[in-house]
Amino acid sequence: MKNLNIISGFLVLLLLGGLFSCSDDFFDVNESETKPSNMSLPPQQRLMATIDNTTGFGQSRLSREGTVLSYHITERTTYYSRWRWGTVSYAAEQYLYTNALPNTADLIVLGEKYNSPHYSAVGKILRAYLFSMVSDQLGDIIMEDSYNAKDQLILTPKLTSQKDAYAGMHKLIDEALLDFDKPNEIDLNVIGTDVMFQGDITKWKKFAWALKARLLNHMTAKTSGDFKYDPAAVIAACGKAMSSNADNAKREFTGEETQNNIYPWSDTEGGEVEGAFDSRADNWSKFFVDNLKDPLLLNNESVPDPRLPLIVQPALDAELYGLTGLDMYQGVPMGTYRENGFNGVKETVNFVAGDINPFTGEPFEEDITIVMDSTEYFSRGHQYGKPNGLFYTSPNSDWYLITYAECKFIEAEANFRNGDKAAAFAAYKEGINADMTNMGVDAAEIANYMTQVDNIGSANITLERIMTQKHIATVMNPETWVDLRRVEYDNTFTRLKRPQNLNASIFPTSGDEVDGKEVWIRALKYDNRNIERNSANLPDNDDASRFPTRVWWNTPDADDVVDLTK
Repeated sequence: MKNLNIISGFLVLLLLGGLFSCSDDFFDVNESETKPSNMSLPPQQRLMATIDNTTGFGQSRLSREGTVLSYHITERTTYYSRWRWGTVSYAAEQYLYTNALPNTADLIVLGEKYNSPHYSAVGKILRAYLFSMVSDQLGDIIMEDSYNAKDQLILTPKLTSQKDAYAGMHKLIDEALLDFDKPNEIDLNVIGTDVMFQGDITKWKKFAWALKARLLNHMTAKTSGDFKYDPAAVIAACGKAMSSNADNAKREFTGEETQNNIYPWSDTEGGEVEGAFDSRADNWSKFFVDNLKDPLLLNNESVPDPRLPLIVQPALDAELYGLTGLDMYQGVPMGTYRENGFNGVKETVNFVAGDINPFTGEPFEEDITIVMDSTEYFSRGHQYGKPNGLFYTSPNSDWYLITYAECKFIEAEANFRNGDKAAAFAAYKEGINADMTNMGVDAAEIANYMTQVDNIGSANITLERIMTQKHIATVMNPETWVDLRRVEYDNTFTRLKRPQNLNASIFPTSGDEVDGKEVWIRALKYDNRNIERNSANLPDNDDASRFPTRVWWNTPDADDVVDLTK
């Protein structure tokens, strides 16, 4: 998302850790009364900017990597779907530290200054949320030495270990919950800037508990110590989190081209009307589409998911390729995008009036013959559905942070790990129903689908079934890559395969540091400019050091190696 409100102290923060150079659109701003210029503005005039920077410069930018790593989409180039992440300019990291996080710090201090702790609470929740996303991608992060709106800026900040960062996140959440119970002078939505919950404190508290449940559930590899996985604590937190879809933490978009009202994964991303195939989402992955065709893991496609046509468009040239029924919905295998198909052979393609132009997505007005590089033709996605324009990829789509459905799947997993299959199955069913209802699936279709779910029965509930439905319900959310790593990728997701054409020296077919099996991607690299300007405080950042190395929560206790999939 471009065109977001710029923070106070922004120019100073550009000096932090090598975050100086970036793209031209990084400096685009809106002319808005919520655009902060300094700390003299009251908190109600900073609230919308803080929320928008969290969802825009924060989650939106982090999800560009996360949605590929989570096997939801393939991007415009196989470079990313083959886990070849170049981070000379890792915009996600710089946007968080120069835009999103400083806004939360300012809001916390402004809430204190104006005797309005509810604003401080919101700042703390969003701050914990942002720290969690960047830490889950990188591991150790700049946290204790980051801008806090009180102390002098530290230009060569030290990393906070992920373990300590998680302790800090829980502390922020706990403080926020206490702040909401304090006397408060300025109502959160006094000028309509609470664009998340419209001033509903109860919903903000539920969001805080949902985030706590999510963080607690990340500890599935930990069997001892302060962060030992505690399914009972996870379940208890879920009980205080969202209780219906009405509580979903989301940023709504209208689809208009002003005031940050364009959803960032649509084909008009960033407020610029672009081509039909110019969204961040190039195509849906084969793994994701195949799961939507057989979401109950029945090893057949007799019970497809009614969400499939609400998420994935049929192939543009389905008739040309003889694709009918579920075959019209095809996903791209990871790592094969441009090399698959016609293999770059020049060929003559005859189109008749009414055929879809693979370059624009619009019908031809007359018969036409085009000689083209067939790889280019393939790369435009004509064998696959246009990736935009439906529930998750329209200009007016909602941007979800945490939903009721996700909370139910967290609860289902915790109950499953705790040995209570009946409770796990009940939460699993409620999660499916909640997500379908939220997406507007017809009630009769939901009822028919849930009958098929009932046929599975609690005795046959598995971690793979729970995580498959959660994967479907958390589209475009960076949290999904956390899940894939926690459950050890294909150890749980039996249909999942590593991308083709990987760099074998970095991702060999054996030698994982925990189980000795295939090596999968476990973390991303720090922005190389951070290394150049703050090398004394940062670790090795080469591909081989970063990509295969597990983050702290994904590493079993040193003296207690366990099966992470159980």
